[in-house]
Amino acid sequence: MENSGFEGEQQVFFELRKGSGNGFSDVAGMEELKQMIAKKVLFVLKERDKAIEYKLTIPNGMLLYGPPGCGKTYFAERLAEEIGYNYVICKGSDLGSTFVHGTQGKIAQLFKIARENAPTVIILDEFDALVPSRDQLTSAHLSSEVNEFLSQLNNSAKNNVFVVATTNRPDKIDSAVLRTGRMDLQVYIPMPDQKCREAMFAHHLKGRPCSGIILEVLASASNGLTASDIAYIVNDVALGAAIEGEPITQQMLLKSIGSFTPSITPAQLAKYERIYRSLSSKGMSSEQMQQLFNRFFKKA
Repeated sequence: MENSGFEGEQQVFFELRKGSGNGFSDVAGMEELKQMIAKKVLFVLKERDKAIEYKLTIPNGMLLYGPPGCGKTYFAERLAEEIGYNYVICKGSDLGSTFVHGTQGKIAQLFKIARENAPTVIILDEFDALVPSRDQLTSAHLSSEVNEFLSQLNNSAKNNVFVVATTNRPDKIDSAVLRTGRMDLQVYIPMPDQKCREAMFAHHLKGRPCSGIILEVLASASNGLTASDIAYIVNDVALGAAIEGEPITQQMLLKSIGSFTPSITPAQLAKYERIYRSLSSKGMSSEQMQQLFNRFFKKA
């Protein structure tokens, strides 16, 4: 007899955290993005009385998408802190199950915990793996898992549950998930620009022994590096300086930047930017999204 639900299986433990950190103060750069989020999301979530008075629609969910290594998940966590809500982070591995319908039960449990501890932010990492397009699925129970997500996402904001999802591949997400009433907002997280890279170097170097650091020069030299690339370079240089018992210098950082291979090549970045501009166009179907990704990322 097939096992359904959690019979014979331990329920997964979702760690509920309190959004009490520094919020957007810990996000280097991204000023325009933070201002947009403050206006379209934070105001309505924080000013509930005004939202009710003006009959404003409370956001249901938001998708953060863009190239890998640009801080989507980090931004989502700081957003939860900025709001001050409880929040829980969930990845695909947290929902996996060897039992038929086991994953469906875990999805239901996740949203149940969020509702019981509302207001809550649910952060869904690598969202494309959680809700793949049903057109590409051959397994009935995998389609049922997507259906369960659709059911739970439906107007979850009415239960004071706000969903933030992240992905590098929005084309892989089932199109029904992205409609209004589920993921209302889709926000592109781009590669860090000059000012953002300056802020990132300042953030990662803060509190470390340094000498002769010129942030503008570092930012110019690191054009094309992701947020995770910059964090790695600073940590690597700091380790070398610590071993030698010397302060971190401009020359050390520039040498490391010059020898570092970026996570994303210029050609890959150009493809990402072209396709995300296309994805932001209204009226594009999931099939058209898939065709674009196949065109830009097809195997040689």
